[in-house]
Amino acid sequence: MIELMFAAALANSIAAPYGIHARAEWGTPRPNIHLVLENQSKVKAWLVDVTCNAYDVRGALVAVSTGNVAQLKPGERAETWATADAEAPAVRFACKVGVSEWQRPN
Repeated sequence: MIELMFAAALANSIAAPYGIHARAEWGTPRPNIHLVLENQSKVKAWLVDVTCNAYDVRGALVAVSTGNVAQLKPGERAETWATADAEAPAVRFACKVGVSEWQRPN
């Protein structure tokens, strides 16, 4: 049971609004994070921002990585990077995707 709790505590996570599918993985060097974002809604997503917090083994915040995509049309997929200022001994990340505005396509 303790091993399961420890594994869950070290799992990477990403939260995105309804309609946006997001996938993330470590980049090189850490704590840079490679993201694939897909708009699965029927409206345009404007100013898609990503913020990722990177944590060390003890759970302490060691870096904040950010990235963005100007717009995602319905069905469009884009790759981006959340980058940090310097390398850090990160073992886990938690990312949050935000959309500034949703607009119907012309």
